[in-house]
Amino acid sequence: MKIFFTALACTTLLLCASVSGDDYSPENVEDLSAATMANSDSKLNASPFRISARADWISQANIDKKHHRHDHVKFHVADIKGEAVLYYNPCYEEGFGAAVDFSNVYFKWNKNPYFHRSVFNEVSLTLFGFTKRARNWDWQASVTMNWDTKYNNFTYYTNYDLVLWGRYDYCPETFGLHGGVLALTGMKIDKIYPIIGFDWKFNDRWKLNAVFPMNISLVYTFNNCWNSALAVRFFEVRRRVGRHERDSKGLIRYRNTGLELAINYEGDLLTANIHGGWAMGGQFVVSNKNNKNKHHYDLDSSGYVGGEVAVKF
Repeated sequence: MKIFFTALACTTLLLCASVSGDDYSPENVEDLSAATMANSDSKLNASPFRISARADWISQANIDKKHHRHDHVKFHVADIKGEAVLYYNPCYEEGFGAAVDFSNVYFKWNKNPYFHRSVFNEVSLTLFGFTKRARNWDWQASVTMNWDTKYNNFTYYTNYDLVLWGRYDYCPETFGLHGGVLALTGMKIDKIYPIIGFDWKFNDRWKLNAVFPMNISLVYTFNNCWNSALAVRFFEVRRRVGRHERDSKGLIRYRNTGLELAINYEGDLLTANIHGGWAMGGQFVVSNKNNKNKHHYDLDSSGYVGGEVAVKF
């Protein structure tokens, strides 16, 4: 009964955070924290390195706005990442490491009056740390710098992601409470999201993750390697265009939320995922270089598919 009321309270807080938060939710923010990989690896000393790749393709979505009835948007995102745990203390299960990530975003508006660019490439550098030194607590933190590779101006074309995330083992192996903060800054766009929620393992088969905005999923485990999940996926991308566009150095922000069904394979050294879902119909915003004079465009819903694969060594 005590666990039930604790879960109910966390669910209420989770819903409040979702409703009262700002207009944008982070894109695939679970991957912002490279420490997730390191902290959960039971064979860390044997495999401190990890290479991963992922991609998502959202099908064509019409713009739901007067005078733009025949306009549509196509959106794809993909990246490849290399991660390394540089130091690890098995006594406290703590350490730190670094990651390098190359990402590609395709945003194509068929009648775009503001800019011509549709392909955005970005390189990210992440420093992360993790520890279980505090009793019943599992903490991780990361700082990520994202740079648009087309331009050398770091002042205008660099943004940052910061994560501080803790899990309290309320009931060993069955129930955990989560808290922390996710901050996105740079490019005149500053967002702060609370990390709040819980994970609850009902039995050997079922587990509920209700951690906004890092991991919202209901997982069913088939065996030691295979599981399926009904999950929520957040997309948010912020990019800046060039100085020769109509809105010189203008900003584009795309956000969407999807509900998906995923099949996951989790081996000792290889993990893989395929998923398909429905994007609820998001929004993108075009603004000037100072994030002023904003133009909002709502999108109709559309389907999407994607996949991920990671190898540890």
